[in-house]
Amino acid sequence: MNFERQKTSKQRLRLEWNYPVFRVEHKTDGARGQATTVTGSESVALTREEAIKWVANDDRRPMLVLRECDACGGTDDALLSRRMNNEKTLLLATWFRCVKLPTHVMKANHPFHNLFAGEHAPHLFLCRHDGSGAIPMTGGQSQAELWQAMTGLLRECYTRDPEVAIKEWLKLFTKFDHCDTMEQTLAERFDEELEKNGPKSLKLAEIKADIESIRKQREKALAKEQEVRDLGLKPLETAKTDKAEKAEATR
Repeated sequence: MNFERQKTSKQRLRLEWNYPVFRVEHKTDGARGQATTVTGSESVALTREEAIKWVANDDRRPMLVLRECDACGGTDDALLSRRMNNEKTLLLATWFRCVKLPTHVMKANHPFHNLFAGEHAPHLFLCRHDGSGAIPMTGGQSQAELWQAMTGLLRECYTRDPEVAIKEWLKLFTKFDHCDTMEQTLAERFDEELEKNGPKSLKLAEIKADIESIRKQREKALAKEQEVRDLGLKPLETAKTDKAEKAEATR
């Protein structure tokens, strides 16, 4: 039987997708000759560079960009496995800006079409915030291939190793699960004692103290988690230099 993660851990195992919609402002003449602004969609494909800037939205994290398709049916199957544990994928994804685009992004006049242009358009791709270093994927990639690509790009963009951080983070998940389980058990015990012996029962104070102790343990683990999650985004120029040196070393 597989152990089910508890509330605190589950909250961290969710993909936070961004759904960008291109809007363009048009200046028109309003009443009495005053200029007004009307915002609407523009049915013209942006250049790839323009599209990247729009979906990045001043977020300097690397990006994971996925397009929906009819076969996916609104799921994240192109990224997540139905048969294997996805915890590592979900945690690695927290260090990316995750962008999901609709099926009609494949239409030639969609503003973000050029992100997936070409005869063999990828189902998703990873890239730096400026669109460089793109790693296209079919949606049928193995977990090992996906993790290798994700960790490789993260190492280029952040100062700390994501693999080390993931191991530390999962240890904290074990602590979160323990605290959540114990707090639930103690809460049930408190209710049973209250019902059985009334509000004057001396055991109630003991149980309350145990619950408070568990909550403090969780708070300590949450504080540690903030340190673990901070990989330290590299300054832009440093990241570019590291990438260039890496490319030179592989020649």
